[in-house]
Amino acid sequence: MKNKLRNILLQLGSFLYSNKDSKVLFYHDIHKANTYSQASTSLDLFMEHIKIIRAESFEIVSEITRKENQIKLQLDDGYKGVYDCLEYLIEEKIPIEIFIITSEIGNPNFLNEKQILELLNSGLVKISSHSHSHLELNQIDKKSLKHELEKSKEIIESLTKTTTNSICYPLGKFSSQVIKECSLSNYEFQYSSLAGSYYDNPFENVYRRNLVQFANTKEFKLVLKGANSIFNKLYFAKHFSR
Repeated sequence: MKNKLRNILLQLGSFLYSNKDSKVLFYHDIHKANTYSQASTSLDLFMEHIKIIRAESFEIVSEITRKENQIKLQLDDGYKGVYDCLEYLIEEKIPIEIFIITSEIGNPNFLNEKQILELLNSGLVKISSHSHSHLELNQIDKKSLKHELEKSKEIIESLTKTTTNSICYPLGKFSSQVIKECSLSNYEFQYSSLAGSYYDNPFENVYRRNLVQFANTKEFKLVLKGANSIFNKLYFAKHFSR
């Protein structure tokens, strides 16, 4: 019943919000034979998503620069299934951004330093922050928040030798204080779990994303056309606190 209602709402959303706007789509991992997260997407389904993106005349880009017809792909947490799929990403020239939990680097099921560097050296992967410990950033004090942001940045920049200017909020949770502290820590791009189009910023430096990790082909096409925007108020109430 829940899925049936969701599909009905997505159909309505595709009618109300139909667009070709550029969007960020996000997953948690992609995998071949071995699964490292319950939230992982099979490579077969991911490949179907890629085919649909291209068939609908969207371009997969490392950074969105146009209001329409561009898609940016992101993966949260830093699971190592994506490493197993690197050959496919290279063959299809698919750029992705991976937000890693820095306290999990090298732990079971997560990418280790060598794998992160190999992904980075492919020229297709950007490594960014998902905080240090994956805490709900809007539920911790200012000192702990600053530590989560700066420790993560320090570890990633030391490992990758690149500037880290992008973060996505753990569990999608954020607040005005979180936005402010992220900005003070020089995170120019802050990614939420609020659905919608890339340039429809809910706050300065905060960008919308659309979760598609389990979307079948029909649902995925609807999301590309803006259907997810119908859930925006629901997601906003769930993820943002003043």
